[in-house]
Amino acid sequence: MKEVLIETTLSRRELAALAGAAALSLVQGCGSGAGGASVKGRGALTVTIRWPAGRAIPAETRSIKLSVQVLEPDEGLIVSQRVVARPATETLSQAVLDHVPSVKVRVMATAHRAADGTGDLLASGAAEVRVTESGNVPVSITLGAITRIEIRPASVSIDVGQSIQLSAHAFNGEGNEVTVAATSWQWSMTPSTIASIAPGGATAQVTGLVVGGAIASVLLPEAGLSASKNVVVAANVTITITPADATVDCGAARSFSASVPGVTWNATGGVISASGVFTAGDVPGEFAISASTPGGSGSVAVTIKCPSVGGAWQGTLEASDVSTDVSAPDGKTVRAQWFVNVSTSNNTASVVALFEHVVLEGPLRGADLPRIDVVFPLTGSPEHMTGTTASGASIDIRPFALPAGSSGIEFLKLSITGLPGLALIVAELNASGTIIRTEVAPSSTWVSDNRNRDRSGETGTPRSFLTRTGSSPPGDFQP
Repeated sequence: MKEVLIETTLSRRELAALAGAAALSLVQGCGSGAGGASVKGRGALTVTIRWPAGRAIPAETRSIKLSVQVLEPDEGLIVSQRVVARPATETLSQAVLDHVPSVKVRVMATAHRAADGTGDLLASGAAEVRVTESGNVPVSITLGAITRIEIRPASVSIDVGQSIQLSAHAFNGEGNEVTVAATSWQWSMTPSTIASIAPGGATAQVTGLVVGGAIASVLLPEAGLSASKNVVVAANVTITITPADATVDCGAARSFSASVPGVTWNATGGVISASGVFTAGDVPGEFAISASTPGGSGSVAVTIKCPSVGGAWQGTLEASDVSTDVSAPDGKTVRAQWFVNVSTSNNTASVVALFEHVVLEGPLRGADLPRIDVVFPLTGSPEHMTGTTASGASIDIRPFALPAGSSGIEFLKLSITGLPGLALIVAELNASGTIIRTEVAPSSTWVSDNRNRDRSGETGTPRSFLTRTGSSPPGDFQP
């Protein structure tokens, strides 16, 4: 009598036994079973290989290998093998194995990439049956269906700009991993603004874009299964702000720069523009300048000082044909020539600044720095004057008084913003019309244009720089 068939998928031990089968001699015709037991007779097996509903045959399948292993009296010898081609349909295929010893056996079916029954294991199944002498016993084997998929690694936490590779894995009901065609996997990321995903078959590369959380998902349509993984994107960028420790007078402006582009500026104790120009308020003290992006932030301290609050000034003050040395960001020293006239009787401020052999980099690469020649109409009081031109340039003038008990002013401070190629110009004039300090901050990187300098491929970051204190005698300036 035939035994009731017991269908199961292969265990890892069975797969190991099958892997070693190629090293065993295949027994066909008369022979003995395992452990030297005599075989009374032989029979045949008609094997039907079924693929479960919803589980298509993997596209890479080229062959199915059938192996018969003796189970009595002891589990052991592989006594018959046969390789059948990929079935014409996606539901079943059949093969006959004859000259099989009439004992209890295990019939194993494995799907492979190669046509000769070798290569990666794509699916597997097994059934146990007793072979009857001179009989033909039907055997039905169901190849293991994919019942679960997962994404590895177990957790995904990356920094902004960092990438990690995810991989998708499929498993049958016994927990054995099953190979799936690379083109079968479908990857996605939600939302794609937090992290991007670049599919590559069974793998995908995930890159953090901004700080936040997202979900990476993979779909295996042939099995009707999906899996997902939380992706956490954290900040890792430390933004360096220059200057690192600045002192700014009340109401004065100072330019700051960040080590990364596209930052959002914030400030306490005053206001700061989108380009990093900070204008101090009227309250002295310690305050902060900060710059941030979706991937990081940085901050520096700024001290606001009001050394001589309450100064007032009226009249005309002029510094004419004054030259000063200016240190350019490339380390060279260039000569700047100044003409400054402030008049409350005319309510105007005229500023002319010429820079010797200076060229712009970045968007204005190769262009000579424009001659600064601008007249501001002034409004306000003797304590604080301002002016704006039609082109958008602005000036802020504040007189600083001498120490208490003295009369007159110590100096006028002119802060100018919005000029072509320059984020900020500061000029301080004392009561005798001497320029005692200047500050220049370009809005584009610039370098000194010496005749023997090769500037090809130069890059740089705009930053503020100061002249030396005091005025210089006029020189033979050639703009």
